[in-house]
Parts: sequence; C-alpha cells; structure tokens
Amino acid sequence: MNPSEDFVKHFILAVYDGRLTQATKDQFTPLVRQAFHGFISNHVNRRLNAALRSSDSSVAIAPSSFEPEETTEEPQSGIETTDDEIEGFMIVKAICREAVDVSRIIMRDTLSYCGVLLDDNNRKPICRLRFNSARSRSVSLFDADKTESRHRIEKIDDLWQFADQLKSTCLAYDQDKLPGDSPPVNLTDQPTVPAEADGSTTDPNVAG
Repeated sequence: MNPSEDFVKHFILAVYDGRLTQATKDQFTPLVRQAFHGFISNHVNRRLNAALRSSDSSVAIAPSSFEPEETTEEPQSGIETTDDEIEGFMIVKAICREAVDVSRIIMRDTLSYCGVLLDDNNRKPICRLRFNSARSRSVSLFDADKTESRHRIEKIDDLWQFADQLKSTCLAYDQDKLPGDSPPVNLTDQPTVPAEADGSTTDPNVAG
C-alpha cells in the first residue's frame, strides 16, 4: 500500500519551505514512500523478533512486586498490524507532536483495535484505531471522564479533523487532569483597602 497524497504532502511541508508544485510532489513522493515502507518493515521485524525470543525463552520469571496495570487488551497471539493502522498511527503521531515529544507516542496493537498511547501507558490512551474492516473504519477518542466515543471515518486522512481533541488529550495527561477541568479558585486572594495615614477610614458606614 502506498501513502495517500495528503500524507505525503504533510511530510513534504515539514522539511521543504519552497512552493509546493506538482514537480516537487513527484520528487518527494518516492522518498516518503520508501521511508513509509521502511517503517513498516522495521516494525514487522521487531514484532517477529520479539515473538521468536518469547517462544525460545525457557527462563522462569520471578513474580513482580509491582501491581500490574489495568488493561482490557486481548492476548497478543494472532495480531496483524496492517498498513492502514501504521499510516493512521503516523498521522496521529504527526498531530500530537505539536503537544508532546514525539518519542512518547507509542503504538500498541491488539486483536480488536490498534491503540495509540502516551508513554506506553494503558492509563493514557490517546486514541484507538479500529481499522480491521476497510468498509467500516472508526476511531475512538476519550472525553474528560476517559469515556470512549467512536467516530466513523471514510478514509484514513479523516483523522486530521480530530487534531484538536487528540492534542488536548495529550496535554491533559501531562497536567495530571483531563480536558474540561478548571483550576481551583483561591478565595483568599481578595483586594485589600489601604488605611488612611492618620488611621481614619473612608467607609461611610463607620461613624467618625
């Protein structure tokens, strides 16, 4: 699968300051396509190597003293990360890099969806890409209560329309609060009225 025209255009604008002509697109498109396919190949190789190490390992692992994180992910067997999911992840990554360091945005695929997490933490979901069916693609976003809401999309580039919410979610995790929270009001910060130099007051309700 080749990346879409909008996908290519985004990365051209990130590195090229000149006028974006058709000739420029033709020049950069093979480079973006090559980088995109290289990313896919590296990702698949990492998954295969991890699977091989897991199957060959016979070392017993001692029970961890840390409390495991809550997760609703399915077992990892039978997972296939598709080109659509990788392209969607790269779009989300391009959007969220305006809010957080891009190295903190991690993809974790499951059987039913492709999750995008901040800091590889299940408690910090940025979105979930539900691309298992090309005829019914959708993306899950999260509101102030971390309630998942699904949004149907016709094509992968439709993810750009959720840019503001995706960035707000990333920023909210860094602030240890979710979108919609407001800072507490400090009731002690009230203006004070300076007293007269001779100790008198200008309050009309106070007898002179």
